[in-house]
Amino acid sequence: MPAYDVAKRIAEARGWSCTPQPFSSGQARPMVHEEQRWLGVTAMQAQSVTYGANDVVLLHAGDIREDGTPASPVTETSAQSKDMEGLLRELQRMWELWERLGENDRKAL
Repeated sequence: MPAYDVAKRIAEARGWSCTPQPFSSGQARPMVHEEQRWLGVTAMQAQSVTYGANDVVLLHAGDIREDGTPASPVTETSAQSKDMEGLLRELQRMWELWERLGENDRKAL
């Protein structure tokens, strides 16, 4: 599944009022201004001896600076794009880590 489609599904599931910025079929980024952070979505195919071909999604997130530009990522995780519930659980864990870090710690990264 293209990264833009994954990002759009995540945004809709979370109730975000943003449209992901596509960078290629493999990358997209919703700027979640209401939460002052961005979410990077990278979609890729992975081949596993056990599971065969899988659509893997890498998620990474960081702050949105005062000028509206994305800061460096401070947290990341991965999941399969076919498992939207699992993807949303990983996103929630990532958001919780982002919040625990605190603004000063995130800026120091």
